[in-house]
Amino acid sequence: MIIIIVSFGIGIFLYLLESTQLIDSLKGEANITSKRLVKSLEIPIWDIHLETIESIIDVEMKSDPVIGILIKDQGQILGGKILNQKMEIVNWTEVKKQKDNLPYPVYLVKTENIIKNDRNIGTMEIYFTDYFIQQELKQVIYILILAITVLTTVVTSAILIIVNTIILKPINLIDHALSSFEGEDFSVALSIKTNDEFERIGKAFNQMTDQIKKSRIQLLEKEKLKNELEIAQKIQTMLLPAVPEHPELQIDAVMLPAEDVGGDYYDISYDNKKNLWFAIGDVSGHGVTPGLVMMMAETSFISHIKDLEDISPKDAIIKVNRILHENIRGRLKKSHFMTMTFLEYTWDGGFVYSGVHVDIIIFRDKTKKCEFVKTRGIYLGLVPDIQTALEDETFHIEPEDILILYTDGIIEAKNEQDELFTPTQLAKVVEDNAQLSVTELKNTIVSQTLKWCNGRQKDDITLIVAKRIRQN
Repeated sequence: MIIIIVSFGIGIFLYLLESTQLIDSLKGEANITSKRLVKSLEIPIWDIHLETIESIIDVEMKSDPVIGILIKDQGQILGGKILNQKMEIVNWTEVKKQKDNLPYPVYLVKTENIIKNDRNIGTMEIYFTDYFIQQELKQVIYILILAITVLTTVVTSAILIIVNTIILKPINLIDHALSSFEGEDFSVALSIKTNDEFERIGKAFNQMTDQIKKSRIQLLEKEKLKNELEIAQKIQTMLLPAVPEHPELQIDAVMLPAEDVGGDYYDISYDNKKNLWFAIGDVSGHGVTPGLVMMMAETSFISHIKDLEDISPKDAIIKVNRILHENIRGRLKKSHFMTMTFLEYTWDGGFVYSGVHVDIIIFRDKTKKCEFVKTRGIYLGLVPDIQTALEDETFHIEPEDILILYTDGIIEAKNEQDELFTPTQLAKVVEDNAQLSVTELKNTIVSQTLKWCNGRQKDDITLIVAKRIRQN
């Protein structure tokens, strides 16, 4: 009896302690959320940018404790979201007449004035619920009751072991299951039909083992995927060429594989006429298969420009496409495709190019501005013959002009507001730093891209920078 009283006392103390901590946590989170919202909303409210206000509210509404946010300016609603009875996030005006009929009770309302330039530009109300805290406290109660029940049962069974032999069987079953559990045998299932605490323990144990088995399977799948991505990264990096020297060009290049490996590819090689070729492209998808496709493209590109006389970029693209289509569709039975542009430098600033990829950027030293050169064609690997979709096109660069080749890992990098690092922004970085060496310019572009996405690189980043040297 003393043990039971002490156990209940400890349980009540732990419950009260946990309750206080959870309530304090909610209040702290409410303060943080309100301050963050005030800071985020200053500029949108000042500019009366309702779409941005709604976007910010949508993000904050995803937090469990938040069930409603209302933004007003002199009584006029600028934006607001609230949970309806269907647990859907809807506009405030759709539910405002049913505010007392929310899915969860309102525990706390934070009201903040939004100040900019010492002027009150709006009022914000955030409605918080303690429903989820109460659910956690219910779990705490359940655990405490379960622990006290088990303790009481064990003590009682020790005293009445002879009289209450019926208790021994479930205990032995649980003991056997736990022994199997310690040996990492999760196939044992408890079947206890006593209609008491032991039956509930058995069900909880079975649920736990089922969850562990599922978790182990997921862990193995993640480990397999991790291994595949490591292989794909090795394929990417081992194919990267050494940057060759050229009497008329200064060149540097880089490829940064993302954690979720994509299929970026670049190459810089001489053909048998001593003309320098550039290749840049991107395979759709992520993982090992894009790495294999990239390897096929690299092998085909090198073999054709090295072995064939008088081959043009258009001819090379056609031949590479035929090989990719045969392997991707015929052998791998996959649906991947590839963007690819080949460029041949024909000396004295001349380029011949073919194949579709992102726009080529050229910085003109004369105007100190960048221009965009469109690439045309069709994705590689979709159909066997693409001859009619391609043309050999040309452009010319003067001394001190800079050629920028890149992949969408740069221009599709997103910041925390889900905004893209656009080609125009890339061109601005080039214009502002054109006086740097090609290596310094390359590093600046990469650092600006990573700064824009706060280091959260979602795709491979590939970049080639080439500047024509002014001859003495």
